[in-house]
Amino acid sequence: MCDPAATGDTYTTTSDNFQCDWTFSVDSPFACAGSGGGGGGGVSGGWVFVIILLVCSFLYIVVGFLYKTRSKGTSGAESIPNIEFWRQLPGLVKDGCSYTWGLIRGPKYQQMGESGGGSGNAGGDYRTTIWILGAMQLTPEIKTMF
Repeated sequence: MCDPAATGDTYTTTSDNFQCDWTFSVDSPFACAGSGGGGGGGVSGGWVFVIILLVCSFLYIVVGFLYKTRSKGTSGAESIPNIEFWRQLPGLVKDGCSYTWGLIRGPKYQQMGESGGGSGNAGGDYRTTIWILGAMQLTPEIKTMF
């Protein structure tokens, strides 16, 4: 509760032993409107980070595009900086998500594959299971079970 005269944070409790009803009250000058500690109306550190990130991203694209166009003689999509990385990124994200999903679901589901259970690795899921097991770095004895 707001108490401008409070010198520090103090709390009081009251209880009704028969009803299990507790009331906590914290008196502090920081709970008052306009007291120190809150936002001062300026830009916070998080917004400074976002602004710097956006400016750097814009400069990366523009400077990289101009460099590849003028010094390498590229045109169109080939002028995008690190175009090969950006082309591979969706597949890399998919691989990472598949791997993480396999770890979350656990070995029981990794063994059954994505066929919904039943007959184990039916439906061509054998390669997926071996890839997940290989990524988990299991011993060769365990891998041969699948």
